[in-house]
Amino acid sequence: MNEFIITFRESLEATLIIGIFYTIYTKLNAKNAIKTIWVSTASAILASIVLAYTLISIKEEISSSIYEKLFESGLMFLAAGFLLYMIVWMNKNISNKNIIEQKAAKSIEKSGQYTIFFLIFFTILREGFETVLFLIGGSGVTSFSYLGFFMGIILALLIGYLIFIQGKKLDLKPFFKITSIVLIFFAAGMIAYGTHELEEFLVKTDVIRSNQVERVWDILKPMPEKPENISFYNFNSGKNSYYHIFHDKGSIGVFLKGFFGYNSNPNFIEFILWASTIFISFFYYRKNFK
Repeated sequence: MNEFIITFRESLEATLIIGIFYTIYTKLNAKNAIKTIWVSTASAILASIVLAYTLISIKEEISSSIYEKLFESGLMFLAAGFLLYMIVWMNKNISNKNIIEQKAAKSIEKSGQYTIFFLIFFTILREGFETVLFLIGGSGVTSFSYLGFFMGIILALLIGYLIFIQGKKLDLKPFFKITSIVLIFFAAGMIAYGTHELEEFLVKTDVIRSNQVERVWDILKPMPEKPENISFYNFNSGKNSYYHIFHDKGSIGVFLKGFFGYNSNPNFIEFILWASTIFISFFYYRKNFK
């Protein structure tokens, strides 16, 4: 579900931007500009794929090192920052297409294909970069869903087609309202997970000891032997232990961890940052999303 929401929202944002440019240039009969749109879009998608491959390669390169935890922690914080920025930017700008139309008009006035190319390229590349960060960060919390990934892209393209080719008027505001709330929790979860990974790095490098970390709660600990209420437990063969379904590695807990940053043994800093992110984000959400 994480993959669907992220690719749907990011792809829809990119589709709306491209659609607005396409509509304006079609009205102006600027055929060269339209060709530049597609060349720039294809180039940005290719660059995003290269960027994704590079980041995944870096992550796999250090997978056997204790610095993997530090890398994942930094990636989580960076992804969460971009995600929160994207929510604010979308709420302020994408609902008002006049801003994008002004950029399109200015690029025509400058009469340079390079201006149009780079304007589209960096706009789409930004979406691609954000998507890569969010998906890599989210895959550290839950398993990756290819179905959700492609369904999000296909649905976004379908909506773009209906709006700009078929001329349908769709009210996207309810969609952005709902997904903004979901993504706020998702960003808070990334920050919580990043803080937890940072804790593991500090423990593994002997900067702190695990018994020195104070926790808000520590419940539903793994059990080495088969429990009586086995229906509420999952067996983890890798850890050779039984995990309660509400443990953050349990069947339900891992879902809650992926969406809401739930943890069955959070430290105080992790919990404070998670709660603060949600509180501050909702404050700005209610203030700016009209």
